[in-house]
Amino acid sequence: MLDMNAVILANDVPEGSGSSGVDAWSRLAEVRTPTMVACGELDVPFLVSRSREMVDRLPDSQHRALAGMAHLPQLEQPGVVARLVPGAMSAR
Repeated sequence: MLDMNAVILANDVPEGSGSSGVDAWSRLAEVRTPTMVACGELDVPFLVSRSREMVDRLPDSQHRALAGMAHLPQLEQPGVVARLVPGAMSAR
């Protein structure tokens, strides 16, 4: 992770570069696909609250707080994350 972040930081790319210009956040209510939003409960507070807010904006969604995980749950506990997919699909 440190190596990956070092590459990004060394390139000094502005945060908004590569933006599509689409305000997707305000269009979440248009999503018609059942959605699961998962977030590590140890992630930075802003992202934890943002993931919960995303569920409030998505019409057919559920939130899953991943215990003991932070910002990269797919690297921390890939098996737990992999089991979310069929579980989310069978809940529909």
